[in-house]
Amino acid sequence: MKGSARYSPAGRGLLLGFIFAILVSHGTAASAQGMLGPMPGQETDGMKPTRVSVGAGAMIFPEYQGSSDYRALPLPMVQANWGNRASLGMAQGFQYNFFNHERWQASTFLRYMGGRNNSGALSDIERKDGGLASGGRLRLRLGPVSVSSTVQTPLSGDISGSQANLAATFMGMSPGSRWIYTVGPSITWTSDNRSNGLYGLNESDAQTLGVSPYEAESGISASRLTMTLTRVISKQQTATAIISMNYLQGDAANSPLIQDLGERRQAMGGVILSWHF
Repeated sequence: MKGSARYSPAGRGLLLGFIFAILVSHGTAASAQGMLGPMPGQETDGMKPTRVSVGAGAMIFPEYQGSSDYRALPLPMVQANWGNRASLGMAQGFQYNFFNHERWQASTFLRYMGGRNNSGALSDIERKDGGLASGGRLRLRLGPVSVSSTVQTPLSGDISGSQANLAATFMGMSPGSRWIYTVGPSITWTSDNRSNGLYGLNESDAQTLGVSPYEAESGISASRLTMTLTRVISKQQTATAIISMNYLQGDAANSPLIQDLGERRQAMGGVILSWHF
């Protein structure tokens, strides 16, 4: 395992992408505070109160998608919510919920979409930077179960092509609502260009790494099981543990980056302590 406080934009994109996947499909420390109702002195008038959440923690995640090398990094978190309509944060970027219903929510967002890091086994080839991406999300809530679909497309960066995610989440809590947990699977589909950008290799890079050239095509690229456990310390403070097991599939799993240099099974996890105002 490699530990470092410095990481590239592509590495940051992988980390933020992991946190974003949790934010859009799983209960988080911030939402846990919201489930307990408004803080003292706040009024609701049928909408969530405006809220700012700040936090700090640490995460362990792969050097790149499919890497067998891991690194640990500190994780600062900042998120602001404006009622039920909009939010802004380090991981999910800016999100606007243009349709809110008891069961349905439709959103659009702008966020950072990661590229391919050149650390670990890929340190001898060029990095592929991520960039700004736009997308949309549709979520359906049925009691403790929610189902969400997300589609995003980069507007800048070295890798083009779209990515889609489908997730289901079960959320529950202990008597007294001091412990809140979520668990659920998700699958990821990537287009031709994005799959090839993340997992493909041209002749030059393949020769540098000592493997065969490879061209990846569109399809299901990964499945994931994510679990979170949140301890509600008070209405202003929560602590959340996160673990996610990722399994690469299809052309992603068949890439020499994975077969020869990496691992299709990966784990990511961490702990975040948050304050809500």
